[in-house]
Amino acid sequence: GHVSFKKNKSNIINPSTKEIIVEDIDWCHYSSNSDEDPIVLFAKKGKRGFCNIVTNEVIVEPSTYTKAWVFSEGLAAVERNGYIGFVNTSGKVVIDFKFSYRGNSLYEFVFHDGYCVVADSLNKIGVVDKKGRWAIKPLYDDVELTKDYAIVYKEGEFKKQLDFKGHVLQDGIIDDIYDIRYDVQYTDLETGEPKMGYARNNNYYEYRVGSYSGLIDSKGKIITPPIYTDISG
Repeated sequence: GHVSFKKNKSNIINPSTKEIIVEDIDWCHYSSNSDEDPIVLFAKKGKRGFCNIVTNEVIVEPSTYTKAWVFSEGLAAVERNGYIGFVNTSGKVVIDFKFSYRGNSLYEFVFHDGYCVVADSLNKIGVVDKKGRWAIKPLYDDVELTKDYAIVYKEGEFKKQLDFKGHVLQDGIIDDIYDIRYDVQYTDLETGEPKMGYARNNNYYEYRVGSYSGLIDSKGKIITPPIYTDISG
């Protein structure tokens, strides 16, 4: 491979010539699709860099960025002063630093079919295209991407399904529905002793959207919006 271990040091090397390209790295990560994005993210002395493992060239030296993310679809996120921008496979910044860094994991800021989930300066989440333009405006607390649409969520509201022009495809998505149960006391017919059990309400149910609950009736009519942390009988 492209990483060798020598004298307790990890190095990125040219596998053909064994020449060391980057010496004494802390760690490295390959892109999930390394055929399309043959660029390794690595850390050295607390800084992040990128190395192209086809050309065996360092495209971003480990001197500028203390945080960076893996390449996807020809772009990778880098952080500067608490904001995220994106570099291309030449190491050039092509989407400026305007998206909030919120402690995001190494596997966020990844493009899927031309779109990426990011946050604006107010930490509201939306979706951008590969030019950095908002495809879905940053209005939400959470966004999940699929190939053809996004599921967007604001706390205390219904999830919505949007296309990448911001049009609503479905405006009320529920995650789960649960029985509402009541504690009841009854008499055991064999022993005559009182016992505790539960009864189920057949007219009303608890539904969940994200981390909040609402009340729905047995015909599917929404009784309350999803604004409660819990509902019990």
